[in-house]
Amino acid sequence: TEYNVTSIKDPRVRFFRNDKNIGVSGSRNRGIKESTGEIIAFQDSDDESYPTRIEKEVNLLINSSEDTGAVYCGQEFYDYKTGEKIGVDLRQSDFKKNFMEGSYILTPGTGVLMIKKSVLEDVGYLDERIRASVDVELAMRVSRKYSYAFVNEVLLKVTRNHNQIMGNQH
Repeated sequence: TEYNVTSIKDPRVRFFRNDKNIGVSGSRNRGIKESTGEIIAFQDSDDESYPTRIEKEVNLLINSSEDTGAVYCGQEFYDYKTGEKIGVDLRQSDFKKNFMEGSYILTPGTGVLMIKKSVLEDVGYLDERIRASVDVELAMRVSRKYSYAFVNEVLLKVTRNHNQIMGNQH
């Protein structure tokens, strides 16, 4: 909530409210534009990054080859009603190869993604015109020019609501 964010007394934490509903992609794009950092990490309100996620993803991103534009990590899924663990995803994938072969399912969601701001400025931000599979569309553009690195460890807890756009697919 706004109160929770604004109660944090750290000048690096800023809160922005949109005057009108601009959707998830619009809000994320605004956050990217307002950011002053070189690396962007997304965090959905119902997901939980484990304490070492940022450190491990940043270290891998800055220590990878120059053509590495983004990193992602493993994730585990929990049902929002029961709290029961319903799956784990530790799949590493060659996205460029997958897209060339027509396989789009193994794309990392934005929740596990950390990406260089310069990459987004190069390939474009999230497409605000589409309602679902925004992560797949972004990964297709990123994969044309950059590679991804993978932290082979579960660093994100994802809460799945069967009524969400993507539902409970893992």
